[in-house]
Amino acid sequence: TAKAFSIQEIKPSMIDDKTFNLNEWEMVIFLSVLTSLQEQTPMAYAYVDNWEVNPILFWERLRKMVNTDLIPLINKTIDQQQLNRVHIIPEHHADEKYTVVGAASILAKVSSDFQYDAYREQYGNFGSGNPGDPATRYFIWENRHNPLPIMRTSWNTFKVLSRIDRIEDDQLYIKRLNNKRAQ
Repeated sequence: TAKAFSIQEIKPSMIDDKTFNLNEWEMVIFLSVLTSLQEQTPMAYAYVDNWEVNPILFWERLRKMVNTDLIPLINKTIDQQQLNRVHIIPEHHADEKYTVVGAASILAKVSSDFQYDAYREQYGNFGSGNPGDPATRYFIWENRHNPLPIMRTSWNTFKVLSRIDRIEDDQLYIKRLNNKRAQ
């Protein structure tokens, strides 16, 4: 039974500053979530839908990040003793194996949908956010000279689109747009 939950976002600016790679940022946020949950209600187990290739990499990254000064990033101290009392279970497809992880996945998806809606209200239609989506590509190209906070400027898609003068010069945009029209 889940007694508490915490939803936190990895913002594009975090990814773009290159302090950590995406997997490291995921671990930072995992540790922040775990710490937040421990503050709300002590737990014995934490089931994780492992984003790493295998559990060994998960544990290696966890050890590395616990030994990194994360206070400036998450405004929390990671209590090593408290962390050691939690049995962490990282597994691929944990959302299919453990009801509590499936529920967390639903909370994350709903939260993401709300965030995307808020971004659309603030910035306009940016499509799905997928780099292959013509609407997303056009939005990025249109805002390439004044990138918005929701755009990952370190993203290869941004770099490619920021170098072209006409959106019609983006072959992927044209190809995907033609595919959409054919459907």
